[in-house]
Amino acid sequence: RAFAWSTRHSQLRGYATRIEVPAMGDSITEGSIATVDKPAGSQVAADDIIVQIETDKVTIDVRAPESGTITEILVAEGETVVVGQQVASLEP
Repeated sequence: RAFAWSTRHSQLRGYATRIEVPAMGDSITEGSIATVDKPAGSQVAADDIIVQIETDKVTIDVRAPESGTITEILVAEGETVVVGQQVASLEP
């Protein structure tokens, strides 16, 4: 099992962290949301799993880069996502 996370800071609702689909390998550009482990409103610690993405080759754990509150989840289980797509927002 691999894990990774990617963040970008934006001015969404003040100072929110964008949680995005990370690079998943050389030839992998998309995957499906297998599970949403932390719904909007959840308190998370750094490194908590927020969503899991499955491909035909790997399962990726998308983790919280820092402690905070998940303010929105932008994907649903079964949805196809691509590298760089925002899946959630987190406020520290």
